[in-house]
Amino acid sequence: MDFIKSHNSFKSILENAEFSKNAVLNYLAKNPEVYKEAMDIVLYGEHPYAWRAGWVMGNYFEQNDKRLNPYIDTIIEMVENSNPDGLQRELLRLLLLSEFDEEKAGRIVDICLSIWESTKKQASPRIIALKILVKYSDKYTDLKPELIALTEVDGFVNRSGAARSTQIIRNKLIEVII
Repeated sequence: MDFIKSHNSFKSILENAEFSKNAVLNYLAKNPEVYKEAMDIVLYGEHPYAWRAGWVMGNYFEQNDKRLNPYIDTIIEMVENSNPDGLQRELLRLLLLSEFDEEKAGRIVDICLSIWESTKKQASPRIIALKILVKYSDKYTDLKPELIALTEVDGFVNRSGAARSTQIIRNKLIEVII
């Protein structure tokens, strides 16, 4: 029996030990109305299903996907205080796919600066927050010198992959300014 056909809801797919991102993405492609159920799990579900659904949806939605628009305000609210860091990372990825008006962009930049400066956080939400900051620094160029200063010391002790990612991002920022 087909893995997906044996389930009657998006959550039952996420609960399965044989969970496969590609199988779920294929299921969503064939049943696009299910994305609403998936987003409800992202926003209101329990751990670990919320972050798992967020991970899938971050791979499902395209850049500037209008279907994300009704959820943006809730995502912004949640990303500020979400726990665990894995869910926050997936919420940030959803925000990275979206464009915002100046008011929302300002709030998102503030949230991302706060996440970046929190060295107690896992590396992954901090790096996604930094990517969002870089994205908005193209629109708000005054942000670039601040980002260069903020990335001088990244707080990634014993996390060489995160430190390497930060250095790559920092070097790109410096190239743009110089």
